[in-house]
Amino acid sequence: MSLKNMFENTESDAPARRLKVRFSEAADSGALVDFYKQNRHQHVDDRPSEKIAATANAGRTFMITDEKDDIAAASCAYDYPHPLDDSGETHWTEIGSTRAQLSGLGVYPFIIASQVIYDFLSSPPKDHFFASIYNDNLPVADFLENKVGWDRFVPDDDLIDASGERASLDKLVWLKAESHTLPHQARLVLEFMDKAGGEGIINKKTGERTCFDFSQFPLANRFRAAVETLATGDFANAIEAAPPIGKKELRERLTAHQNRPINNDQPRFE
Repeated sequence: MSLKNMFENTESDAPARRLKVRFSEAADSGALVDFYKQNRHQHVDDRPSEKIAATANAGRTFMITDEKDDIAAASCAYDYPHPLDDSGETHWTEIGSTRAQLSGLGVYPFIIASQVIYDFLSSPPKDHFFASIYNDNLPVADFLENKVGWDRFVPDDDLIDASGERASLDKLVWLKAESHTLPHQARLVLEFMDKAGGEGIINKKTGERTCFDFSQFPLANRFRAAVETLATGDFANAIEAAPPIGKKELRERLTAHQNRPINNDQPRFE
């Protein structure tokens, strides 16, 4: 970094760092297990290696990797059936095990929003997405609420039992992403992709420019049109104004909306 950069905290003269954004493949399972073992944190629960590997194998782990394909950030989606439902259908999806070694880039809202939007589009739960945050880590809970748009809530006994958190209730703050939060999160995803995939992002701490490669990221290609529909327009406006809608049902409505005739009526959620 030049003397001018040091005092003004502007962009470094060094070549831009390049990171790749994608979701996991089966071949990533071992590396992800190692990543979580090597990057333990007091506020990130240790999950069984088998659970981390299963999530990776299912393509449900968000990943950012560097030029050497080493993992720089990861976040997992964990499904929970209703304890009284024998069908095994996913009732809730937890967004957890979020760990990033990318200080200064502001990636946290993008990671969480990407995880939610991707799972909504590819494997939506019947009810809602949730996260439980330790109550001695309230800045993260506040960030999830104020920046990512989630809502604090008190879980019912069914979710407590399904998640296995009854013994930890007095240590946790719970937040959820209902249907009305999806448009805001879709906008977060699009804004980050457009900025980071173009000129890149200047690290607030180092002045280093980082560029992101979204060529293998499904929200940037396969699901881009659906993300845009969720972010702005009649469908997005209707979701934000409506009471909570089950995510599986809403996903079906989104598909119907995208396939509707151009001159069809505006969507209604009653």
